[in-house]
Amino acid sequence: SQAGMEVASHNISNVNTPGYSRQRLNLETMPTWKAGSWGQMGTGVNAQNISRFHDEFLTRSIVEKSSQYTAQAAKKQVIDALESFFNESNGNGINAAMNDFWDLWGSVSDASELDPSREELISVAKTLAEQMKIRRDDMDAVRQDINSRINTAIEDINTIIKSISELNQEIMRSEDKSRNQQANDLRDTRDSLLIQLGELINIDYWEDPTNGAVNVKFASGPALVMNANYYEVGGETDESGDVHLIANHRRTSPPWPEDVTARVDGGAVGGWMDFRDNKMREFYIQY
Repeated sequence: SQAGMEVASHNISNVNTPGYSRQRLNLETMPTWKAGSWGQMGTGVNAQNISRFHDEFLTRSIVEKSSQYTAQAAKKQVIDALESFFNESNGNGINAAMNDFWDLWGSVSDASELDPSREELISVAKTLAEQMKIRRDDMDAVRQDINSRINTAIEDINTIIKSISELNQEIMRSEDKSRNQQANDLRDTRDSLLIQLGELINIDYWEDPTNGAVNVKFASGPALVMNANYYEVGGETDESGDVHLIANHRRTSPPWPEDVTARVDGGAVGGWMDFRDNKMREFYIQY
């Protein structure tokens, strides 16, 4: 009864704790004994273990859906920024300058060599060129911002996978598989980290049933965490200034460093890279 009260108190204390799973004390009947003519008599109850109300399917679904959602949200961030740059509602954008440019050509074709409309055409052409340069600079700034966000996310990824590997070590030390005992609070923390990691990149993960450690890898890619080991992620900048995602960064022994940029299509990083490498190219060609 005291153990049950302590578990209930723990649940109440953590009712507002993010990622916390409610726990329960599992009871089992004690062995009976034969008491004379009465037959078998019960000897009470034993506290077997403490488990958590946890649905692995639901957690995995949250990781996957969070990855998909944050990818689209990241793209929307960039689209909103570009939309503000290409706002033509004030009449001072590229469309207005382009219309003025082509309208003046009709006047110039019919004008004499000294007609002032020629000077006006030159002025309008300069305005059009300036507008195009401004938009190009705006797009370059967005691209640089995307790469900066990716670099920051890489630091977050490394922090998360390091924490997961450390939690794996604690869980392996704490759990007693022979009695079906689990480190419930540590597992809650680890699940929360998996969700956070899924918000940055799309991942696959599975638990080793022999020791309770969770192994994580890029979706269709190399490992990020294996038991107590984690494999640092890095960013390398190409000649155009774009950041590429490098698995097993700076390793000098297997597994070797590998560019996984093309494999990451989920999470905020996947959303940013997909927009940068595909939609942004269309914008550059168009404008």
